[in-house]
Amino acid sequence: MRMLARSLACSSVCIVCLAHVACGQTINGSGMAFRSSGAASGSDWTLSENGYVGTYIKLDAPGDVTVSAQASGLAGGGVDPNMNIVIADTTAGFDVTSGFNSYSHTFSLPAGTYFVRTEFNNDVPAVNRQLTVRDLSVTGATVENTATQATNDGYALAAADTYVDNFRKGAAHVTMANAVPGSTVHVKLKQHDFNFGTEVGGTNTAASVNTYLNNPNYTNFLLQYFNTVTQGNAGKWQSNENTRNVLTMGGTDRIMQFAQANGLRDREHNLIWGQQQPTFVNTDLTNAQSSNPTTAAAAKTDLSNAITSRIGYYVGNGSATDRTKNYMEMDVLNEEMHQPSYWNVYGATGVANIFNQVATAVSNAGANTRLALNEYNVLQFGNDSYGNWYRHDVEAVKNAGGAISAIGVQYYPTHASGTNDHSPSRITQTLENLAVTGLPISLTEFGVQNSQSGVAATTPALAAQYLTDTMRLTFGNPNVTTFDMWGFWANDMWSQAPNAALLDANFNLTAPGLAFTQLMSQWSTDVTLPVDQNGNIDFTGFYGDYDVTVAGQTYHLSLDKGDTTYALTIHSGDFNGDGVVDMADYTLWRNTMGSTTDLRADANGDGTVNDADYGIWRSFFGTSYAGGALAAGAAVPEPASCALCLAAFWGIFVVGRWRRL
Repeated sequence: MRMLARSLACSSVCIVCLAHVACGQTINGSGMAFRSSGAASGSDWTLSENGYVGTYIKLDAPGDVTVSAQASGLAGGGVDPNMNIVIADTTAGFDVTSGFNSYSHTFSLPAGTYFVRTEFNNDVPAVNRQLTVRDLSVTGATVENTATQATNDGYALAAADTYVDNFRKGAAHVTMANAVPGSTVHVKLKQHDFNFGTEVGGTNTAASVNTYLNNPNYTNFLLQYFNTVTQGNAGKWQSNENTRNVLTMGGTDRIMQFAQANGLRDREHNLIWGQQQPTFVNTDLTNAQSSNPTTAAAAKTDLSNAITSRIGYYVGNGSATDRTKNYMEMDVLNEEMHQPSYWNVYGATGVANIFNQVATAVSNAGANTRLALNEYNVLQFGNDSYGNWYRHDVEAVKNAGGAISAIGVQYYPTHASGTNDHSPSRITQTLENLAVTGLPISLTEFGVQNSQSGVAATTPALAAQYLTDTMRLTFGNPNVTTFDMWGFWANDMWSQAPNAALLDANFNLTAPGLAFTQLMSQWSTDVTLPVDQNGNIDFTGFYGDYDVTVAGQTYHLSLDKGDTTYALTIHSGDFNGDGVVDMADYTLWRNTMGSTTDLRADANGDGTVNDADYGIWRSFFGTSYAGGALAAGAAVPEPASCALCLAAFWGIFVVGRWRRL
């Protein structure tokens, strides 16, 4: 065990250890468990580029935690370094001047385990700006600064679970105007705010995509568990324009239309890549790197024109049919380092210009599509266990003025030897490092490969563990917005990463599939509760879109982080949803009397159409709801009184009720 000294404020004795520090307190900068960049300066740690130092803390009960950093800044270009102390959703920012001073913030936190990131985030290559952290002091929590990978893996998962339990869901107080006290309300999460996505197979034609989307076994599972879809091969340049100016967008458009029809989000993969490009593009890429300046310049010009044309049809040109209106996010450049032809031709400045062309097309379409780089071997393999090389490329595009607005990370784990094996600790420390850029992160492709040579097989149990670990670490990270599986059916998996298929060829759940569905069940909200005497309900749920069923009707509710109070106007007694409580609703009640399956007239939600529902219809008879027919999520004012209508017609309906007309 590596040893380092800590000064404990609650004791006059200096204890040397790396285990739990019950009363806090101080960790030297060079002794932080995580140091993404920089170097030691004695017991200090100097970040000479963007990066962070970090550790874990643990609270056994909710409370206030004060974190103080002794730090000194070296200004560059007349600007002091910016230091943020980040825990969960809270960021405390400071401009750090020269000379060591203490910078503190108090965080109010639920019980659990947390990652503390002390970051330097405003370095630029043109200046020598630096941040030196002397130490970090913590009061109100136990510091967990362990150095061994096995223990840190446990902390990484515990911190992720803490975030999911406390920050991916929240309390909701819903005022339900016109709801009958005591009536039953069913609240069911329909779609997470977080993007749980999957690749959909197929190439350049709708027919190839329909192999999947016309199969009910496939689509039923997709619609039950995913809210986002991504093109597999259908969105690649070779599929869309294999012959210059001859467009074959049928596969892409079929997936987009399926997403629209089912209320799904659409993630585009990809605009440009070093593979699966048309022959004319490959020729330009080769010639643009020619040693002959004339040849290189002509090819680069032709390639730039081709990219502009592709942006016009793939993203948009300001027309009403621009596809980007439907895109949530897009991989603009895929694998800039592992397939570097575009990076070699254009460099960071040229790539930034491509991002800006796409951003202009997005803006002209009135869309809000996030634009990403996308890479692999960021979370596993390689000598840099923090992914600094990838952060550098993201920052290079950003520093060149590029409109990059998201970071895409692929993860195809394999059972490997030593530090190359699947590691929750490494995943966490790398995601924290990418978060220093301030950009949202998407895990864009997930699959499990076969084992590395010389290592025992990647068993179904291991594949299930890799899958659920990664889901927890992404959903449990405040900087990540997307977890996207690269296929879920055994007949639609990347050939090199088939082991995380959720369904076998016959649509039976696999071991990873069982683990996946169990985890998604844990991350769902499905509750039945009564309306209280004041017409309210209270529940805690995951953030996202809900169906709220009450009084025979279903309403839409969006549970948003930061909001705790909501209001719905219930169309009580309006069994047919036409906006008026009238004789037609009575007829529907009469015709379904006693039913436990057709519950449109089940006004109190007890599961049976009965006399109690008639009583509710009677009490609301004559009400006209503003806006007319029921529309999910429509806000309508209190109903008007129709006492005179009731007086005129009451006798007819009472007789009819007992005669079951």
